[in-house]
Amino acid sequence: MEPFRLPSDTHLGPVTLQVSDLERALGFYRDLLGMREIRNGDGTCGLSSNGTAPALLVLSEREGARPKPHGTTGLYHVAIRLPERYWLGKVIERLYTNQYPLQGAADHGVSEALYLSDMDGNGLEIYADRPWNLWSNNQGIIHMVTEPLNVRGLREEASAHPGEWNGLPEGTDVGHIHLQVSDLGQAEKYYSEVLGFDVTQRGYSGALFFSAGKYHHHIGTNTWTSQNGRPPPEEAVGLLVYTIVVPDRQVILILYKRLEEAGISVLEKEAEDGGEYLLTSDYDEIRIEITTE
Repeated sequence: MEPFRLPSDTHLGPVTLQVSDLERALGFYRDLLGMREIRNGDGTCGLSSNGTAPALLVLSEREGARPKPHGTTGLYHVAIRLPERYWLGKVIERLYTNQYPLQGAADHGVSEALYLSDMDGNGLEIYADRPWNLWSNNQGIIHMVTEPLNVRGLREEASAHPGEWNGLPEGTDVGHIHLQVSDLGQAEKYYSEVLGFDVTQRGYSGALFFSAGKYHHHIGTNTWTSQNGRPPPEEAVGLLVYTIVVPDRQVILILYKRLEEAGISVLEKEAEDGGEYLLTSDYDEIRIEITTE
């Protein structure tokens, strides 16, 4: 297969999560975090920071959905990126005021992050990037660390921007997604060799990170609890599909040919709004929609 790298302006789009109770999930994403509804009907609801498309998340209710079994592949977390650092401090204050538990917090060098989950256990990261010129980069390999988060500094920065909480700000987007996979070699083959992401980080045991355009990562993968694991059952909560957004139709056509050449099935290939999109899945049956803006 001929070498191919994704364009630098490739990024992620909406992530669809299966939840067991839509209203309960909205109590978290809408009422606590302040995402705004785009549409709501037939057991689904799109959410963004300003109530207009594109969505950050789409919640899809399945009555009786059960927890994702331990050891299966799928979602580790979806990462919501804030446009400025002080907003991370505001989120800390919001969670603290409402006594919502954090599962972790870290300074990764390239970013500062909070970790939590919704009522169904779907993992969520909320983070803010540091300026790119502060990232440690050695010939395309970006150095990320896991150090204690300066919570006090973030709260002090938030206090310098007073005002009542009114939800997540304009410019909030899906910065990356982190997946539980069964085999890192297969993940590298799919995401790097076939789709054309760069490997940006190999320094974490049991994990690989991929990106386009020299970002620290758009896709994280790990086998920490999912080595040789199977996909979760259809009735489990978790990730239904996530979106990779490429700049134009030509990239869609290139990826279609590369997927075919690699023997990877394309589940759908249709014209939409003058562009095209592909629906495919990786080796762990994680569904991916590849679309244009």
